[in-house]
Amino acid sequence: MAIHTKEKRVTTTTPPPIALALIALLIFATQQACETPPTEPPVVPATIEAPTPPIPPPPKPTDSPSAETEIPELPAEIPPSGVLAKRDSTPRGSPRWLKVQAEVIERDGKRILRASHFAKHIKNASLAQQTAANRARHELTKWLGTPTLEGAVVTDSHWSQKAQLSATRIEIELPPSWLPPESDQPETQREDSVSP
Repeated sequence: MAIHTKEKRVTTTTPPPIALALIALLIFATQQACETPPTEPPVVPATIEAPTPPIPPPPKPTDSPSAETEIPELPAEIPPSGVLAKRDSTPRGSPRWLKVQAEVIERDGKRILRASHFAKHIKNASLAQQTAANRARHELTKWLGTPTLEGAVVTDSHWSQKAQLSATRIEIELPPSWLPPESDQPETQREDSVSP
């Protein structure tokens, strides 16, 4: 009996010269990286810091509040709270609080400035509510005399699909030294004359 075996010829192809050059370069770079001594970090000159001043002790409680936290008294002709501006008319279906355009109220010993505004003839409820809120914020900025607000909160919101009316009331805590502008309206143009 004879056993037949098939011979397999293995042929190898040599890689192209460029591949050999790249492999040799990679091996060389690896060897160089391993053989270079580690570099020491640069020496940074020491800085001398000035001694920190001692922290003052906390203030001792006293019977009378300090001048910094004491709320100044308002002039006699300016009430501490009340309506600053009212609307002559409001759209049909609006809440009663929309009649008051801006007012100062007292809550928990703090003075709060509230403003309200509305947007009508806007079919998208979200857009109408955002528009009314932005207009109320603008009203607050006019009374505060500042272009930015921090701490303003929406307290009331109203949406009527049928009337396509959105109304929003926003409030912010007043700084202790705030006084209302001398005129009834902070701007010369009345808000009622602006078409939404």
